[in-house]
Amino acid sequence: MAAKKQVSIKLENAEGKVVEYKAGKIMARTTRDAMKMYSEMEQVDKDGNPKLSELEQLDLMIDLVADSIFKRVEEVTPEAILDGIEGDKLTDVLQEVIMGAMGITEEDIEAAEEGK
Repeated sequence: MAAKKQVSIKLENAEGKVVEYKAGKIMARTTRDAMKMYSEMEQVDKDGNPKLSELEQLDLMIDLVADSIFKRVEEVTPEAILDGIEGDKLTDVLQEVIMGAMGITEEDIEAAEEGK
């Protein structure tokens, strides 16, 4: 069995220094929280339009990362995430952290895209 990769996030602090924070053990509640978040994000109205706006979806992801995945790391807050990650990288960083917390690797994603 391969060693599980440590889930981490890099945030720029107020002094402009990039600091890496490690999540520690990912408990079952976090996996459930992630599944619940994705379920909410996939909901559509009767016309097939997403029930949540892109902003609401982004806020759900930020909250999941700060309040569930990094629950034990007091420096990782929604504000620290918003102020510590460049705007064009925010969604990618959040998705990478969430997938990592759920145990989904880059190889898993590539395999799924290839139809394996």
